[in-house]
Amino acid sequence: MTHRPRFKVKTVDKPPYVIDPSKLQRFNSKNTIFGRIRWDPSWDGFWKKHITEKRGTGRDTKTEYSPIDFALAHASRAVQRVLRRGYRRNRLEPFSRDVPRNCLCLAEENWHAKRIKVDDLHEMSQRLKYAARLFGASLVGVTKLNKNWVYADAYVPDNLENVIVMAIEMDADAIATSPSPLASAVTGVGYSKMDFVLTCI
Repeated sequence: MTHRPRFKVKTVDKPPYVIDPSKLQRFNSKNTIFGRIRWDPSWDGFWKKHITEKRGTGRDTKTEYSPIDFALAHASRAVQRVLRRGYRRNRLEPFSRDVPRNCLCLAEENWHAKRIKVDDLHEMSQRLKYAARLFGASLVGVTKLNKNWVYADAYVPDNLENVIVMAIEMDADAIATSPSPLASAVTGVGYSKMDFVLTCI
């Protein structure tokens, strides 16, 4: 069992740092350590596979991973692969009266026919956060978009001003074994959960 660090978060009215906009640049996702594996031959990890790698627990011994370990990591991405880009509107089916027998509550007469006007933004925000947590988000918030925190190669519509930010918790003890298949598995579970939550939201 690895030690999980404990942090106390202090909320401040003004960030205790100053940003120089002439130096701050948005980061391209291809430059993450995961992206460089595929394109940067100058890096020692270029196309390196971790069949025999040290576990991230501080031990000096190397561990060989079995096909079962890699099967776990592969399976963790199943939902992500199925739902990839699934939360785009053009891939979501519109409401249908042909609902499963255990979802007859969705057959209420014309509940979906009229767009709801939102008068109380706070109440709608609370309902949205409840829905996100219900679907699996560990944390959720609504805020103004700051493009400095978005990858440079990510498409962001010019008229997008507000965003829903969600976090998916991953098992800290398993992540601490990185770069093992177990760490890959819990990461895959996180991404699969992320796509599920996005699709539902």
